[in-house]
Amino acid sequence: MGHIRTDEVRRAADTVAGVGRTVRGQVPDEVGGIASALEGSASGAAGTTLAAAWAESYAAWATQAEAHAQSMRDAADAWDAVDAHAAGTFRQTPTGPASGSPSAPTASPARLGRFAAGGMEAV
Repeated sequence: MGHIRTDEVRRAADTVAGVGRTVRGQVPDEVGGIASALEGSASGAAGTTLAAAWAESYAAWATQAEAHAQSMRDAADAWDAVDAHAAGTFRQTPTGPASGSPSAPTASPARLGRFAAGGMEAV
């Protein structure tokens, strides 16, 4: 399994959030102006409807992009926390029997089993 670069995940999240902000600010609402140019026509009403639909869709897309960016940041934070916890666990002094004592393990993990098809397999 490869190493996850959480700084890169956060950088990507910032990019996604930035695109969301850009989309939110670039709603093409000019089409709504058709209503005043073509007052009383079906095309004018359709322009108003289209402008509202675009505004809603762009806002929804931007909101989803921002939520996705936050999920990416949360995942990076969780990954860092798990790494820190695991590193702390490996630095702890073992409290079990000393190596070579009568109750210490005598077989290496390689002799006890191996990973195969997602689980341990006896060797």
